[in-house]
Amino acid sequence: MRLPFSQRSRAASKAARAGAGTTGVQRIVVSAAGIGALAVLLGLAIFTQPLFEQLRNIVFDSYQRLAPRTEAGAPVAVVDIDEASIAAIGQWPWPRTTIAQLVDRLTAMGAATIAFDIAFPEPDRTSPSNLVAELGRQGVTLSLPPSIALDNDAVLAKSFAASPVVAGFAVSNETNSPLPTPKAGFSFGGADPKTYLAAYSGGVADLPALNDAASGIGFFSFPISGDGVVRELPVVAFAQGNLYPALSVEALRVAQGAGSFIVRSTGASGEADTGQAAMVAFKVGALLMPTGPSAQFRIYYSNLPDMPTVAARDVLDPAAADKVGPAIAGRIVLIGTSAVGLRDLVATPFGSATPGVRVHAEIIDQVIGQTFLGRPDWALGAELLTAAVLGLLLLVLEVAGGAVAGTV
Repeated sequence: MRLPFSQRSRAASKAARAGAGTTGVQRIVVSAAGIGALAVLLGLAIFTQPLFEQLRNIVFDSYQRLAPRTEAGAPVAVVDIDEASIAAIGQWPWPRTTIAQLVDRLTAMGAATIAFDIAFPEPDRTSPSNLVAELGRQGVTLSLPPSIALDNDAVLAKSFAASPVVAGFAVSNETNSPLPTPKAGFSFGGADPKTYLAAYSGGVADLPALNDAASGIGFFSFPISGDGVVRELPVVAFAQGNLYPALSVEALRVAQGAGSFIVRSTGASGEADTGQAAMVAFKVGALLMPTGPSAQFRIYYSNLPDMPTVAARDVLDPAAADKVGPAIAGRIVLIGTSAVGLRDLVATPFGSATPGVRVHAEIIDQVIGQTFLGRPDWALGAELLTAAVLGLLLLVLEVAGGAVAGTV
């Protein structure tokens, strides 16, 4: 039976009012659910920082690849113990006399500093003295001419002493092996770094004779990050009661002829005392660099497209001196390896197999160029506020215009 027109109009109006009421309830429910979800996400961002820090790092790595740092053109070069050099010279480790020849040739070419991203913690087994002793144990008497050096490590120590060499070592909590005495002093304004830096129990360092002969000593080990990507490196490490500089800044100190480092901590003149001691800045010679609270320095990668990289075999080849010399003269020379079997490849925002020595070169180039990355104290608050505003805006669009408007 058909209703009269007036009755149908009243029924339709009633249905419309009921539908409008239902829609209003739905909007209230959607709004409450959206605000609740946004509050949960913001709470997670505050209380689960490691998770969001990892996401932030992934995004920031993309920014580095899109806008890498412009290379400063600093006087730095890498001597690479690459696969070709190992094939030409012989398997690693090379005799210390070969390393001594490498140092002597770099010095003759005019290297400002020679820094090793390699440690020599054990005596050279190829020393003639070891051969003589072994033959003696077998009942063979061997007499060598006095002109032959019996101890290869003594030969390398002599080369270290005659050159501006920075010996490298690794800090570690997996050993309590004694570390060498630092070559440089530390002065500080504000809190003493020894009171707030985490302490290492020991490390792996060169033989004492090599450390004694070197002009500088710096650690080259990278801290372990959650995803294995090297984004920062502490410029100072605290171990066995001493402060040690990173290899890169120690090379800068020796190259400048500076005697010590200057650390600026909270509580120094002009710095706020937050109640929690932390590092603020670090100075090597005439070069100032900002740091994080635990002395970490954030690396802004350029990938060093124009930095000279010379194969170790070419440095050792007298016939290549004219070609190699211009790439070495007046530069801080870092000796490291890209050979896969020597395990000194690290992950960076630019790739998963970057020679670790190039990361130290990046730091030197970045500090000399004075181009730094910074994260202000208010950054987290700004991120949370931005996320809240954008989330609320999206929620308003969703409620006002429906799902289609929310996806635009």
